[in-house]
Amino acid sequence: MKYKLIKDGNIIGSNNQIYNGKEINNTNISIDHLRDHIITIQLPKGQIIKIKVKYSCHCWTRKFDEHKDEDQIKIMDGKNSRVFCNDRFNWSTNLNNLFTNLENNRFFLSNAERNYGTYSVQMNNNENLYTVFFSLKNEQGRFNGIRYQLVLFVESAYFREKPKKVQNVKIATIVSKALEGEMVKKFRR
Repeated sequence: MKYKLIKDGNIIGSNNQIYNGKEINNTNISIDHLRDHIITIQLPKGQIIKIKVKYSCHCWTRKFDEHKDEDQIKIMDGKNSRVFCNDRFNWSTNLNNLFTNLENNRFFLSNAERNYGTYSVQMNNNENLYTVFFSLKNEQGRFNGIRYQLVLFVESAYFREKPKKVQNVKIATIVSKALEGEMVKKFRR
């Protein structure tokens, strides 16, 4: 059975009943505002690139705490236990807008050097910036009748301090490298 997560954190089945189990696999939960979709990017030389965007449950959950969260449903992300997070869920409603306005965002290589980060200075809570971590892979296919060349997977999104001592990078560079099957490499100063 497929389930739908609603704004108050309840999980509803296709029979309109509230799920009352102890744990559920995150892939069995649908979230309307985090459905896969296509974005379009134009590279500086005019090439139009279609990118399929997918979202991890880390955009609307947090790590499960055995002491604090014993009464909550475990949302399983593989072997990792997570739990619904109202703050992350509410802010995740802005993710589509963040990816629709990529030219207004700052991009950087994450310290893990396996993914990228982006943020918009307009999305803040007066102390921290809403930061999104994502990977971009060369994977072609069709989605809703639209051909795409890349898949952008949003691994996580949450508030954090403005990144310090990171290598900034342009979205065009990230996309160009991904089309070649590569990642932007950190340069050493």
